[in-house]
This record gives sequence, structure tokens and C-alpha cells, in this order.
Amino acid sequence: MLVASAMGCGKLEAPPVEVHADAEVVVTDTEPAVDANVADAEAGADAIAEVFGETGGDADAVSDAGAAEADAGAIPSVVATGVLGPRGIAVGDGYAWVTSFGAPGIYRVPVTGGATVKVASAVWPTYVATDATHVYWTDLAKPGAPGSVGRVPIAGGPEQILASGLAAPSSCALFGGDVYVAEAFGRILAVPKAGGATATLASGGGHYAAANTTGVCWASDTAIRCVPHGGGVPTTLVDSEPLRVAALALDETRAFWVLRDGRVRTAAFADRLSSTLADAVPGSILAPDIALDGAHLYVVSGTTLRKIAKSGGVTPLASDPDQIWGVAVDATHVYWTAGSAVRRIAK
Repeated sequence: MLVASAMGCGKLEAPPVEVHADAEVVVTDTEPAVDANVADAEAGADAIAEVFGETGGDADAVSDAGAAEADAGAIPSVVATGVLGPRGIAVGDGYAWVTSFGAPGIYRVPVTGGATVKVASAVWPTYVATDATHVYWTDLAKPGAPGSVGRVPIAGGPEQILASGLAAPSSCALFGGDVYVAEAFGRILAVPKAGGATATLASGGGHYAAANTTGVCWASDTAIRCVPHGGGVPTTLVDSEPLRVAALALDETRAFWVLRDGRVRTAAFADRLSSTLADAVPGSILAPDIALDGAHLYVVSGTTLRKIAKSGGVTPLASDPDQIWGVAVDATHVYWTAGSAVRRIAK
């Protein structure tokens, strides 16, 4: 059975794409184009909700619960503002890498704060991941249009489309030489990082993928299934969860996931027995997300950020005035996207 988190039909070729010779600097807060993009950002959020089964909800409905959970001694700092409609986030090489709906693209900002720079274009980019050399993302595109997977060098350079014509690609996870992608309306894919033929590992679709040392697992409604890197017969780790699985992460021995109500669950690969690590968060939840380090989970649900020990025990870290979308960690801090900002707090 599958066991370390990385980060995580047809044959598709990698066509050339637009080259960004000079990175575009986004002026924070006062960018003239921001107001013009508000409708697109809201439409993008609605489309994501429709694709992944997320019910609408007012972030204010959960803000009181988040504030009640916030650790009074923990003070978040702002890494960037003016990133309209930020969604996914990854951290690496001293930067936070963020996908944006409102001003569509992939953006880079120093983790200690500084100028926000657009490094790649996209229509409706959702998730983002990074390795030592590149940043990768999934582009949901607009309803009725095919999605794609792309990458751009961390050091700067042209963006490259690795796979196109995809059916609503959602999350991406990295391991070895592949980007693993879950299509909401189709397949679980292995897309070579360097470009080339895309392999179909499983069918049936999913909305969250996570890779580890021996394969990839994905969430599909109320179930979690896994398949080896090279493909094969999928196995079921968990079936018939009480609510939809909204986010998933793996380490060497266990899977961890968040349900639509913010409840955090886990199961060992060895025995496939599931248990609850953290209770639901009161209020309406749009899109929980999860990140791991060696001993803890960092979970965003509604407007709350919680630190959860893998062995059990919950520590509220922060609340946000806005709906939180994505979360990422490095050695010292936790980062998240909400509203038009990127924030961080010490672990």
C-alpha cells in the first residue's frame, strides 16, 4: 500500500506558449486594473464551487468562529496585498508562489514581503507546487474550455504548457519526474515535468491529489483511492466518508484529509482504519486545505488556521477576516491566501 508526501485518455504534447521575457511587476493595492477584474474573480470562485461541489457561503458567517479560535499570542504578518482573488500557494526558494483569479496568473513574492511579480499567465489557475527548479500549476480554464498544466523556471524564463485539453484539472502534486493531476471530470494523470506524453493512471475523476514515495492518492467525493506511480489497479484506502473529502495530504505511513465541514481525519496505510484528529469548524466552509511538515498538519477551514499534531491535539494559530483558500509551510512559518492578501505566521 502507498506510503511520503511530496512538496504533494490520450497522449498530450507540450505546445509552445507565450514567453514572458520580462516579469510583470504588479503594483499592490493601487493597481488600476483591479476593479475591472473583481467580477471575473467572483465568477472564478463560483466556477470552482460548481466544479468541486463547494456550496457558496459568506466568509462573515465563519469569522466569529475563527476569531474565537485565534491564538491571542500569535500575530500574523502580511507578505503581500493587492493579489486579487488568490487561490493556491506554494513556498520555495525564499518565495511564496500564488495563483490568482482576479488578475489571472501565477505570482511570486518574497516570503518576508516585497514586490509581487507575475511570472506566468493562465485563465483560472487553481493549485501551484514547486520543486528545486520550477513552479508548476493547474489551470481550470473557464466553463466549457479545456484546462492545462504548466510550469515556469524559478530563476525566470519562458512558461511551458506541459499538458492541455484537460477536463477541469484541479490539484497538482509533485514526485520524482512527474506532476500528478486530478481531473474533476476525468482521469488521474502523470504529466512529465520536462514535457512529453501524459499517462493516465486511473479514471473516474477526483478533486484533490497527493503523491508519495510509491504512488498517488486522490479524493473522489466521499472516498480516497490510491494507485502506484506506474499505474495499475487502484485500491481504496477509505470509502463512504460522511461528507465530501475536500483536501488530502500523505506522509510515509498515513493519509490525512479534511472534510467539507472542516473536520480533520486520518488513516494508516497498513490497516486502513480511519479516525478523527480535529472536530468540525462551525459555520459555512467553502474550501478547506491542508499542508504537512514532519510532526504537524496545518489546516485552513473557513477563516481559521489550525495546527494539528499528527498524534492528536489542536492548536489554533490564527483567524482571517476573509475566506482562506490555500495553505503552505516552510521550515519556520505557515502561509495562506485570503481576500487579496498573502499572510504568514510563525509555526
